[in-house]
Amino acid sequence: AIIRLCLTFFPLVQHYIDERRLEIVEADAEVFLRSNQRRFDFIQSDIFQGKPELITKLGLREFVQLLQRTAPLLFVNLIGKLNEPYLHRVLAAFDAVGKPIRALYPAFGIEENEATLMNWLALTEEVVVLDDFVPFAELTGDGVEIVRRNFAQLRQNVVLRETMCSYVKQFNLKIELD
Repeated sequence: AIIRLCLTFFPLVQHYIDERRLEIVEADAEVFLRSNQRRFDFIQSDIFQGKPELITKLGLREFVQLLQRTAPLLFVNLIGKLNEPYLHRVLAAFDAVGKPIRALYPAFGIEENEATLMNWLALTEEVVVLDDFVPFAELTGDGVEIVRRNFAQLRQNVVLRETMCSYVKQFNLKIELD
């Protein structure tokens, strides 16, 4: 379903596939990563099991090592709350393999929402989006402004590493890696 949505609503996805600049792999992530011998520029991992639940694999050092071995830049979609151990266990797993999460990008600001279950885009590098960036060359008028507003909102909502780590102390979270 995610791939179909991408191909439907993001026309450049098919363009990059046709140009052989993008490969989408639909597979069990762990099975694919264990058998894969290739290196990629980046991995966008969106592990979805049909309902908003915590994906335990992302908190396992061994799984994160598989991701890290395959690409230098990692984008991980995850669900969590800033004030619960799960999100911090994921951060600790990435730290343990030398690939720390540098920034979380939630759809909504976290002011007074640290206990809200949210969808986060976690990146091992902070995103820099130029003010004049437009993802589709044919986009004009209101479409351009909507894209710019959405990117501006993401930049405004960013939660940097220092803030993430402060929640471990603030809520006295106990983090144990498997």
